[in-house]
Amino acid sequence: MNRINLSQALRLKKRTKELIAKISQNIQSYNSVLRNEGAREIDVYKAMDFRDTLKTYLVDLKLTLQEASRPIGREILEVSELKDRISFLQKLNVKHGKVVSEGFHPTELIYDAAIRKNQVDKMCKDAQKQLDILYAKIDEFNSTHFVEVKEEPFDLIETLNTTKEVSQPETSS
Repeated sequence: MNRINLSQALRLKKRTKELIAKISQNIQSYNSVLRNEGAREIDVYKAMDFRDTLKTYLVDLKLTLQEASRPIGREILEVSELKDRISFLQKLNVKHGKVVSEGFHPTELIYDAAIRKNQVDKMCKDAQKQLDILYAKIDEFNSTHFVEVKEEPFDLIETLNTTKEVSQPETSS
């Protein structure tokens, strides 16, 4: 078992998902190849087994993160809802006043927006301020709370504090 903080565990989850995506793409690309055009570049069966191992590891890691994050669960959900609010507001039609339509028969249209652009901008700004406060709380929690994670079937924990690219383990025979 390895003891890491929640921030590192979240990065480990992200890198595990990226590795699964990369292996999945390789399996999809090399599963069916032209006969007599050379050997497959990967052993698809080994890659499938490794992918399944990673998926099991990812489920365990997500469960560990979910349990460890329970004390800040409300903040995490509030972040999601605030992001949704900002997205909703940014898509809100705020046309107001006279607008001449374009086309063969230009027509003058008069719009009446209940919520105006300046109000939308203020609502988005306020929501962003709330997000910043929540992110700071969550970041503090994640950096000061630790979890035990299973030994992973690859070497990602060592790379958490580096920028080097994580490569896929050899899967060819």
